[in-house]
Amino acid sequence: MEAGKVSNEARDTCRVAYIIHFLLGVGNLLPWNAFITAVDYFDYLYPTNHIEKVFSVAYMVSSVVVLLVMMSWGNWSKTTLRMRMNLGFSILGLRQHQA
Repeated sequence: MEAGKVSNEARDTCRVAYIIHFLLGVGNLLPWNAFITAVDYFDYLYPTNHIEKVFSVAYMVSSVVVLLVMMSWGNWSKTTLRMRMNLGFSILGLRQHQA
């Protein structure tokens, strides 16, 4: 930075961005780890079936449906970046709240 210029950069003094990303990551990984540990339990109950395939397909189908709805919903170039980010985080929060 040149001498005499003031930086307009926002500073995260309380590490709020780090905490938010950490919580989003934990909220995303804990349900997935619950699926993984449930696979062992259901594999014990039903030894002749391939339970891990059912769990992974069920998880991915819900994600693909949400992705297709978002892609076909409208023209994304008319929306602002802020609206797209808020919508994405809202859907992620709702999805994790249901899990």
